[in-house]
Amino acid sequence: MIDTTGLGPGFARLDIDANGKFTVDGGPGCSFTDSATPRRQGKVYNVSITLGGPPCRNPNTVMSGVAYYDPTTTHSLPTPGQLYLFAMRADREVGFLFTGKH
Repeated sequence: MIDTTGLGPGFARLDIDANGKFTVDGGPGCSFTDSATPRRQGKVYNVSITLGGPPCRNPNTVMSGVAYYDPTTTHSLPTPGQLYLFAMRADREVGFLFTGKH
């Protein structure tokens, strides 16, 4: 679980289960779920995201991208580790960027 709730506008909570399914709570009434599948090497994942319906900005938008987990990042102490996730809609007009620690 990565939790940045309570830190101000634009922050979200992201939960990932052991099967790569994740849920993002993006604030009042906006949440979405989808999946991450590991690539062949390293801690890199292909991600698929479908935004929730209204009141989410760009409701029901489908995006794909990549996530990387760096377990050695120390700027997130006391618990090391950082997740970087980026996904875009196919036309590249809408994107989603998430960084967070667990």
